[in-house]
Amino acid sequence: MTNDNPRPHCICFLTQAFPDSAGAYRGIFIQTLAGALIRQGLCIVVVTPKIFSISKRVETVDGIIVRRFRFPSGGKPLIAFKKIPVFRMLVYMVTCFLSAFMTILKYHCELIHVHWIHPNGIIGIALGLLFRIPVIIHVRGSDLHTYGLRNRFLKALTHFILVHANRVLCTSLKSRHDILEKFRGMPEKKIEVIYNEVDTVLFHPMVEQTVRKELHLDLDRIHFIFIGNIREEKGAGVFLSVIKNIFPICQARMICHFVGEGALTARLIEETQRSGVSSVIKFHGPVAHEQIPLWMNAANALILPSAREGMPNVVLEALACGIPVIASDAGDTGIFIRNEINGFLLKDKIEAELAARLTKILLEPELLIKMKKKLQYLVMKKQSVPDEDNAMVALYDSLLRGRGKPETV
Repeated sequence: MTNDNPRPHCICFLTQAFPDSAGAYRGIFIQTLAGALIRQGLCIVVVTPKIFSISKRVETVDGIIVRRFRFPSGGKPLIAFKKIPVFRMLVYMVTCFLSAFMTILKYHCELIHVHWIHPNGIIGIALGLLFRIPVIIHVRGSDLHTYGLRNRFLKALTHFILVHANRVLCTSLKSRHDILEKFRGMPEKKIEVIYNEVDTVLFHPMVEQTVRKELHLDLDRIHFIFIGNIREEKGAGVFLSVIKNIFPICQARMICHFVGEGALTARLIEETQRSGVSSVIKFHGPVAHEQIPLWMNAANALILPSAREGMPNVVLEALACGIPVIASDAGDTGIFIRNEINGFLLKDKIEAELAARLTKILLEPELLIKMKKKLQYLVMKKQSVPDEDNAMVALYDSLLRGRGKPETV
């Protein structure tokens, strides 16, 4: 980044998710991006909520300055509440604004990068106007659909935030399309798509037998894995239903793993025990981020039968490990998955297609085994994950050189 000033440009990240402690996974892609930008010569200061008592108020993580503000979280993120927690949200916004205000003053931040439209978007816009610095709103997908379009007021507020941002970033073409469709009059040129970066130092091919031994897994059976938030829209229930359907003919050939936690966990565990398929299903709960590549490399395929997606990080991470992906054709997943080359896309009747696909694989496992070996060989020759940090640095550079007023309609 061009800079005549010996002091590096300082960027303020406003984000509702950031790893809460060492090894935590929540918001890890924000940390990955911040770390990559620091290696590019920038200073990154993160303002994020303190949700758990284990988290430190102020710390430096791999060069990233992290400042956490308190609010009555109840021990869980705002998005985890079924109904909008109005009081908690108001306290959150006040304390976030004050913390971000003091942070920008202290570190002389020159740009605000807001992750998720709500609830931080309006705070970022207000601070950008107050300090006369550019603001980027990074639409992450869930924020647009969970809060952004929930009612007329929130839709109007979302429109205001997006219109007054200097730039709007999306993590998928699907999200960009949704914004242009739902908010008429948005300038197309200010909405860009930048896929989340994958840490290829962490996510890379490993020897299957070695990682299976380390994780104490069966060396000979076919292993399918679901990684992420165990909830309905991610297809965790669909995966379990398929396992139950194919269990009678495939039980001796497979082991299916659920890595993560979520609203469906307790129900799925109970259903697994009740239906008698617990011999082939293992629930491992949340694991440390650095352990995720081990689980991926131990598996023959990642399963993600989502009902709705933007661009799931777990798909990019699996591909960086050279692991085939069997996923629904949701969001931008179809851009990265090629049938019978690096996985399989489930197009229409997701549950029926997944059952048919897994049954065929288990009866003819050599197809998937060969696919994984070829993928891992190709990935080892050349990692092909989008270079998000360079694209972000170029965007920062253009905004800092311009320092113009936000484009409005």
